[in-house]
Amino acid sequence: FAPVLGGLSDRFGRRPVLLIALLGFAMDSFIMAWAPSLTWLFAARIVSGLFGATYATCYASIVDISEPDERAKLFGFAGAALGLGFIFGPALGGLLGEYWVRLPFIAAGGLTFLVFIWGLFKFPETLQETNRRAFSFARANPIGSLLSIRRHASVIPVLAALFLIQLGNHSYSSIWSFYVTAVAGWTPFLIGLSISVYGFGIAGVQGGLTGPAIAKFGEVRAVFFALTVGIVSFVILGFAQSGTHIYIAIVIGAFAGFLSPALQALMTQRTPADSQGELQGALTSAASLAMIISPLAMTATFAYFTRADAPIYLPGAPFLIAAVLMLISVLIFQMRKRASVAS
Repeated sequence: FAPVLGGLSDRFGRRPVLLIALLGFAMDSFIMAWAPSLTWLFAARIVSGLFGATYATCYASIVDISEPDERAKLFGFAGAALGLGFIFGPALGGLLGEYWVRLPFIAAGGLTFLVFIWGLFKFPETLQETNRRAFSFARANPIGSLLSIRRHASVIPVLAALFLIQLGNHSYSSIWSFYVTAVAGWTPFLIGLSISVYGFGIAGVQGGLTGPAIAKFGEVRAVFFALTVGIVSFVILGFAQSGTHIYIAIVIGAFAGFLSPALQALMTQRTPADSQGELQGALTSAASLAMIISPLAMTATFAYFTRADAPIYLPGAPFLIAAVLMLISVLIFQMRKRASVAS
């Protein structure tokens, strides 16, 4: 639904789409808190996906109110907010769940409803009438949005590289608990601690360093730096033999936080104002496709290289695959850079 909401926001504006989505997401959380059966819970999760697909609209609103040279910084702030949410959200949910299993959903609905109320009175429309376009069902779907973006040729290499990067990065969420247990024998507490350290690192880099770094070196250099750092981090994880090695990789990998804001800034600069929602929908679709493919591939790879009859015992094999995917992304950017210079 990300392309649908992105396309609707290009037609009717960001404000109504975001407010309706917030209200719907809040109501859905209350339904999950009430759900008397698993069927109701699954139905509610489908609705959550519909109203929760607001990343495209949110990032498009950032584009509306920003100049090209400050977008990477603002995307960094948004990424930092998401990172902090993923750190504190599970902790809060776990704490409330100790008292009552339905309480986390009530809290989620209440917090989202408060944001809806704030937005109702404080959030202005960011999309100008002159930058709106007609809504098209042919373009408002994952495949259609990706095909439509083909019209902007300079965006395609960046989008392809971003897809490969997302494939690699989902190796973290796919196998992390199994990986650190196999390599370092960590307990659940130590596993959670490592995730929090990584989350704080990414949030700190995106929120505090992205703007100054990109202002000084530019988006392209920031992308190459982040990809290089990411490759080094993945290679260390691939061959890690202890918890110390893992934490070294975590610290180094946090500096790859420049990557997403810089990539998004590059693509928004190459896309017309009336297609920013569509672009963000295509980005979200690509990320969602990677989220589907990567866990299947990474867990299968981990299982193969940790089984008793594996040709080599290598729990970090999925991270080496991620490093290769990042290296391919570097080559894509290098070819695109040469093509730009030649033209």
